[in-house]
Amino acid sequence: MPYVPAELYSRIRRVEWSRSDFAQQERIKMGPLCIDLAAHEVTVDGRSRQLTHQEFALLSFLCQNRGRVFSRRQLLERVWGVDYYGSSRTVDIHVRRLRMKLGPTVNNLETVRGVGYKMKEP
Repeated sequence: MPYVPAELYSRIRRVEWSRSDFAQQERIKMGPLCIDLAAHEVTVDGRSRQLTHQEFALLSFLCQNRGRVFSRRQLLERVWGVDYYGSSRTVDIHVRRLRMKLGPTVNNLETVRGVGYKMKEP
């Protein structure tokens, strides 16, 4: 069945819209943890947590890619950017600070020994 050009155009626009930034999830909820990507806020059990820009970026990246293991090098490239030339231990320090700030109620941030880190499903 051939498409009418207007209908084809409409379908293409719908696919583009669904892939655009406007259609992205603005909140990530994992048990007591809630990340508001638009407002750049993190709450645990309804209480706000103050995170640095990099801590927020790391947490939101891991939560958006739940269940997947990332090496320190991958996290540096994807969260800090390819131009970052610091030590891979920077990731360890940020993970430690995240664990301290989020508290024991958020224990999904898992170390995969010899590999890196992942965010477990709640």
